[in-house]
Amino acid sequence: MGARSVTEGARGNGASASHTDVFAGRGAMRAQCRALDWAATPLGPAAGWPQSLRTAAATVLGGGFPMVLLWGPDLVQIYNDGYAPLLAAKHPDGLGQPTRECWPEVWRINAPIYARVRAGETVALEDAHYPVRRRGPAGPAEDLYFTISYSPIPDDMGDVGGVLVMLLDTTAQVVGRAGQAEQAEQAEQARLEARLEATALVLEQVSDAYVLMDADFRITAVNASTERVLGRARSDLVGRTHWEAFPASVGTEPERRYRRVAAERAAAHFVHHYVGEGYDFHLEIDAYPTGDEGVAVFWRDISERMRASAAVEAARAEAETRAATLEAVIESIPDAVVVVRPDAITLANRAALEQLGVPSLEALRALGLSAVAQPAASALPFPDVLLDPATALPVPLAATPIGRALLGERSHAQFLLPALGPAGADAPVTGGPAPRPVRVAAAPIVA
Repeated sequence: MGARSVTEGARGNGASASHTDVFAGRGAMRAQCRALDWAATPLGPAAGWPQSLRTAAATVLGGGFPMVLLWGPDLVQIYNDGYAPLLAAKHPDGLGQPTRECWPEVWRINAPIYARVRAGETVALEDAHYPVRRRGPAGPAEDLYFTISYSPIPDDMGDVGGVLVMLLDTTAQVVGRAGQAEQAEQAEQARLEARLEATALVLEQVSDAYVLMDADFRITAVNASTERVLGRARSDLVGRTHWEAFPASVGTEPERRYRRVAAERAAAHFVHHYVGEGYDFHLEIDAYPTGDEGVAVFWRDISERMRASAAVEAARAEAETRAATLEAVIESIPDAVVVVRPDAITLANRAALEQLGVPSLEALRALGLSAVAQPAASALPFPDVLLDPATALPVPLAATPIGRALLGERSHAQFLLPALGPAGADAPVTGGPAPRPVRVAAAPIVA
């Protein structure tokens, strides 16, 4: 049952002197309460109200903050001057009306709260959202926010007789904060877009090809270098998965690496020979995880570098083969052959080792014969190796054909040197020293 408007003639008929002690005093809502026919409401005539209801009603009507008392099983509304403006078009019919009939649009929110309060609990909410229709069922919905308290009010028997609701409209503050938050979010979004634009500009100019993929490995962006190297427009790549754009990559090392980067969120660097779709590239690839679980890939064509490296390796292998062949040829010569460079003996064949009386090239080096290659020395430090045939004294290196060969001169002069033979006795040796083609690596050949 709902209350009637004070403009209706029936409303004034139920008023009596018994109202004066409950609704006495000044104020619009006290006057409304005095004029209302309470007998037409679930609460019945005010003269028969229990003392607990009379006290609670007087407290609400005298309150300075917006308050509403909900009494009895039907939670009938008694509210004060501060609460009336919140009802808008629902006032004054909301006075003496069950709250469910007055506010059906928010009953789903309030019903569980009222159940808790009628069980003896006090409930307080801050900036709680209530979508209400204060202009009637066909009126516009309004989003209002309240800091609100629901408190149990005891009846004369000590049980919960009603619910006291005190509330403060915080809609303006909540909307203001929301507006500020929205402005801050828009400003942050603008800053983010500016950073993304700057990043995209840099990526567009880098020389490495760049491909950005989302969590499904769908290409979302490429740069100009990618278009140039592949000879394909970005419109042919963006929107397709990597496997659709590059079918030859399925089941290859790039696929395995990209999936691992996405799953483990760890960068990868590798080299891959890609053949497919008319391409034959040696690629150096860097793959990085992105914040949205995608993968960013930078790659560069190193085919020329690989071909140059292969050519150097082939030349090195050929040089090693030629050196091995030369050593084999020198080893087969019956005459003694020794190759010396300024810092060491590099070669001595078996005949030379036998004539010098040493078992190996390492042993010859251990004797210090590399000192032969020091043109600044006035004489060799090994008197048993190079001696003057007449005096048996060390021979000045610069005065010998070997010394002249180390300085880059060619000499075909024949000379005699006593060498330490296998039996430990001096033996004459005939030699023809000649420099190597590279001056700094000049090496006499002593036989």
